[in-house]
Amino acid sequence: MEKISKEKPKWLGLQWVRGLAALLVVASHLSYWQNHGVYTDELGSQLLPRLGGLAVAVFFCLSGIVILLAHGREIGAAVSLRGRLLLGFWIKRAFRIYPAYWCFASANYLLFRLGYTTPDTYVGTLHSPLDFVKATALVTTRTPLAPAWSLSHELCFYAIFGLFLISRRIGTIAASLMLGLTAVSWLHIVPMAWLMLTPLNFLFLLGVILILCRDRFAKHARVWHLLGLLFWIPLWIAAGNHASPLFDPVNLMLCLIGVALLFLALLSEPNPAAPAVPRWFQGAGLGLGDISYALYLGHLPVQTLLYRIVGPPDDVIRIFLYLAVPLGVAWLAFRWIERPMIWVGREWTRRLLQRAPDGGLI
Repeated sequence: MEKISKEKPKWLGLQWVRGLAALLVVASHLSYWQNHGVYTDELGSQLLPRLGGLAVAVFFCLSGIVILLAHGREIGAAVSLRGRLLLGFWIKRAFRIYPAYWCFASANYLLFRLGYTTPDTYVGTLHSPLDFVKATALVTTRTPLAPAWSLSHELCFYAIFGLFLISRRIGTIAASLMLGLTAVSWLHIVPMAWLMLTPLNFLFLLGVILILCRDRFAKHARVWHLLGLLFWIPLWIAAGNHASPLFDPVNLMLCLIGVALLFLALLSEPNPAAPAVPRWFQGAGLGLGDISYALYLGHLPVQTLLYRIVGPPDDVIRIFLYLAVPLGVAWLAFRWIERPMIWVGREWTRRLLQRAPDGGLI
């Protein structure tokens, strides 16, 4: 019997993409602080913030890829195991997402209460105890931490995927219904963005499709490697438009094409765990990928303090600080918060499955 608590070798290409995307989000907020912590429509039309939006698109597609890689083999398990697998899935997801989020969200809210400059469109929208309960549970996109809006969409995707662990038929029906309603909302027939029925769901779907078709792509690896070099063209065109790269129909199609080309090149790699590259390159990619979640969540509170201490990032030294200090804090958060909590989630899941009738996965 194979135990799901064992950690698989990490995919170096995916780790590099995850880390670089998080770093791009950090860089995209330099414009926000250069604008003295005030978001305006004019600021949103600048290139750097739009590049941050493209990085988020990469994150969503990557989530579909990673979840299916990690849990796809659990779909169709023995009936006696399905309930435990679903519970184990949510245990690991909860320990992966919430501890770091609660840590950085609390820090950001504390800075707000102390009168520091913080993302004004987020903390200020939480007025009642119910607002804070929803924000703590991530059942709303209004949170004390600006980047955490995307986590609510992630949880919606996890909920749909979890249904596949119970039954392929139920999962297929739920996913089809969600995608159909997403299309209706996207076309503004009946807007339902408040139900997480946004075009972001298409990016999750893209990641799932890429994994399901990976064996076919691997047969023509050289072709996909060559086409993958062109991924930046549709993404750059999307970044050049002034509309939102995630919610404008044309830009979303460009994002889907560019992200698909990028991941097709990576997923067709014959030996993803140990490619023939220098060790320093492997170490840098794996490390940057490991801290990407903490970097994505925690950089704004850190930059808030930097803005108070050293001022806006309007010279080379300050720009370096606005990028380097969040990297250091993210590494500490990964080592002392994320990694221990991930281990706890895996250990709980392992014990849960050990009590299963057959003692493990089929």
